Amino acid sequence: MYQDQKNESWFTLYPNPANNYLAVEYKLNVLFSNPVFIIRNIKGQTIIRFEAQGNKGINIIDLQNWDAGTYIVSLKSNGSIIQSEKFTKY
Repeated sequence: MYQDQKNESWFTLYPNPANNYLAVEYKLNVLFSNPVFIIRNIKGQTIIRFEAQGNKGINIIDLQNWDAGTYIVSLKSNGSIIQSEKFTKY
C-alpha cells in the first residue's frame, strides 16, 4: 500500500518535547481512506484517537493532564499504519 511513498512524511509533531500541548500538523495523500491518528503510551495503551479533517490541517492536543513519558503518534489508513512518530511529554 502506497509503496512509492513509503518514506514520505505525512505529519509533523511540535513542540517535541512537549508540556502543555502538542500540535499534529498533517498534509495527507488524497488516496488515503479514512485517515485516523492514534496516540499510544509506551505500554501500547491508546490515549486518544482522532480523524483527519480533510487532507491537511493542524490538530492541537491538550497535554496538561497527561503523565510525563514517551508517546507514539501513528497515522492509520485502511487498516495500515502509514507513519509513526514519538514525542516526549515532560
